[in-house]
This record gives sequence, C-alpha cells and structure tokens, in this order.
Amino acid sequence: MNLHIYASMHLIIPISTTQSEYECKAYGYTPDFVQAVITPHAKEIKEKGIRVVANAGGVNLEACAKAVHAAATAAGVQFRIATVGGDDLIGKVDEFRSLQPPIVAMDTGAAFPSEKVTSMNAYLGDGLIIVLGYI
Repeated sequence: MNLHIYASMHLIIPISTTQSEYECKAYGYTPDFVQAVITPHAKEIKEKGIRVVANAGGVNLEACAKAVHAAATAAGVQFRIATVGGDDLIGKVDEFRSLQPPIVAMDTGAAFPSEKVTSMNAYLGDGLIIVLGYI
C-alpha cells in the first residue's frame, strides 16, 4: 500500500477593485506560498515525500511554478510541478449577466454587478486533484 501525505492550502491574492487581473500579471501569485512554505521546507517536503497542493498561483500560474522550481533548485531538490488553470471566466461576463434566472450572490441576494467586473474565477477546490491522483 502506498501512503501519500498531502499538504493542501488555499492562499488568495487580493485584487483591488481598481486593478484587473491583467494589471497584476507582473507578479500575480501568492509569494507567501513560496517564501514561507516552499523555501524553508523544500528539503523536508522532498525527504518525507509530501505532496503539496496549493491554490497559490493567483492570476499567474506559470510565474508561481517557476518560483517554486527556483526555490527547490536552490535547496538542491527537484519537484514535479504542475499547474491547473481554466478557471478564468472574465471572458464570459456578458453571458453570466444574461442568464435567466439571473445570478445573485448566495449570501446577500445581490444582483450580478452591472459595472465593470475586474476578476471572475471559478473555484472548485483541490479535492478532485487529490482523489484522482493527479499528483
């Protein structure tokens, strides 16, 4: 029996109402994940065979993956790194606005915003990644 230890975390990068995802591309991911989780613990993660699943890529998955790779390389270890995208729904704003019945906020009942939407992403969690064994 293969026993795998998973470390799963969700880190959110705040995007202000005056910024768009595309303006955040210069950095665009949660640097705390690399600085506080990967960099100081890379060797231990590798030695113990811990599989890390993190929602830390923000709007720049590739930059986050490169930063994780650089941190692992600096620690003298190699990780198998993958990104999962496809959650960016900003191109479907008009489609969502026209749905009937209309979309409303589940906690307040507020209508879908009529003003400019700067970020729109689907979030389904990491359960399927772990259950299906993609890592």
